[in-house]
Formats: sequence, structure tokens, C-alpha cells
Amino acid sequence: MKLIHIDGSHLYDFVSQDLNLAKSLLIENNGIISIDDYRSPHTLGVSRAIWEFLQSNAEFKPIFITSAKMYITKASSVDYINKSKLFLINQKIAYEIQNIGEYELLRLINNLSD
Repeated sequence: MKLIHIDGSHLYDFVSQDLNLAKSLLIENNGIISIDDYRSPHTLGVSRAIWEFLQSNAEFKPIFITSAKMYITKASSVDYINKSKLFLINQKIAYEIQNIGEYELLRLINNLSD
């Protein structure tokens, strides 16, 4: 699979299982896992599961965040980010770069709510 979207339980154990299943199914090196509700106040289990997954699976890197979703990939996050910047500029989509620890992410800005 090249794209896997996780939007199920908000409980830590279930999200951890979903991430590990996605890891086993993501056979493309440049595939993406999209995780919903990573930073809502009522979904702290999602946040914890994502950050623990990233810490224990160094081949995965976060690349994009929105107000509700995080996107991670096995591919070189630098390549994804550089190509994405060009695409976003050409499409006139607002974004900013956020650094979280060792990760550089693109935060896509929704002009209506962000």
C-alpha cells in the first residue's frame, strides 16, 4: 500500500496496534500514513501512540501536520518536504515550517480556522 489512513479509536493501545499494522502493510518506501485526531484535547492516546511509534521506528518521519492530522513516511522527509514546498507555492497553499525536536514538518494552514 502507498497510503494508509488511520481514523479509528482514540485509545492509545488501539492506535499503537493500528500504526504497527500500517507499518507492516506500507510496502512502498515513499508511502504515507495519515493519522487523524493527533492533537485534539480528547485524543491524547493518539498523540502518545504516534510519538512513541516515531521514537521506536526511526525509519519513519513526520512530514505534514494540519489542525487535525499528521502524515508520516518512511521516505526521506527532506525530499518530501522540498518537493512539497514547490507544490504548495505553485498552488498558493499557505504553510509554515515547524521544528519539533529533530523533525522538520510542514504545517498546512487552513485560512478559515488556523
